[in-house]
Amino acid sequence: MRLGPSLAALTVTAAQGGYALGLILLVPLGDLVERRRLAVSLYAATAVFLLVPATAANGTVLLVGTALTGLTAVGAQVVVPIAVTLAAPGERGRVVGTVMTGLLLGALLARTAFGVLSALGGWRTVYWVNAALMALVAVLLRVFLPRLGGDGARLSYPGLLRSTVAMLRYEPLLRWRAGIAALSMASFNVLWTALTFLLVRSPYGWSESAIGLFALVGAAGALTASVAGRPADRGHVQMVTGGTCGSALTSVVWTHGGWTSVCVLGAACSAGTIALWTLERIIVARAAGRPPRLTAHQREEPARAAAPGRASGVRPGR
Repeated sequence: MRLGPSLAALTVTAAQGGYALGLILLVPLGDLVERRRLAVSLYAATAVFLLVPATAANGTVLLVGTALTGLTAVGAQVVVPIAVTLAAPGERGRVVGTVMTGLLLGALLARTAFGVLSALGGWRTVYWVNAALMALVAVLLRVFLPRLGGDGARLSYPGLLRSTVAMLRYEPLLRWRAGIAALSMASFNVLWTALTFLLVRSPYGWSESAIGLFALVGAAGALTASVAGRPADRGHVQMVTGGTCGSALTSVVWTHGGWTSVCVLGAACSAGTIALWTLERIIVARAAGRPPRLTAHQREEPARAAAPGRASGVRPGR
């Protein structure tokens, strides 16, 4: 089964689209159910879904299997809050940095492993090996993770999803950080999605294993995540703050404009990330210099508190 550049990029988009749905629909379940069981279930499901692309006979099955795999691959995002819960308050930044270093290194070095495995046994070998590794991780989590119960058991699942949307609505900082993260991930995917297309064609003509080794260049950046967590523990989180749409746009831009247009797209995503971060810092700084805005009820509260009989709980005239 051979895939053209557009369909190949679409598989990346399918994986990340499924991953995005998993973040929205599955990760919040950590507030409802026991978290070790959730993490183990997600890793086990990922191992099963990886068998679908491993045995795919056509591009449609490959896309469906990739999307399902992405949906349950959010198990790592359940493990991160578990690590935060188990860490001491003064060490949480370092612990999260260490865990994120593992995640980023895995994302980058997976390309190296993909190249080596593809060269040795074909592209399906990647999925078979990955399925075995996910099953192994599920077993290790089941053995070594302590039980951690969700603290929102009184919520229904629809209510949980509504509360997630409400957080995005009422927390401006969360919206800013979501935008920054989306653009950062888009710029990351623009590079790594198009890079394979560039290196496989003339004048480079690299093999799959050689292209995989190119991912080692990005490993140095991933290692900084563990270092970045330490200033966060000391209250300097802004010093270390830096999608799916990235890989989807890459396939379109590559087809119509080539590598130069891809570079422009990546630069635009990176510039957007910097612009959003700068605007967020300006707005937060201005808000810190203003007195808090009080509602009418809050403005009337001091007057009611000073009324006769309020302190003793006795109403006037009685």
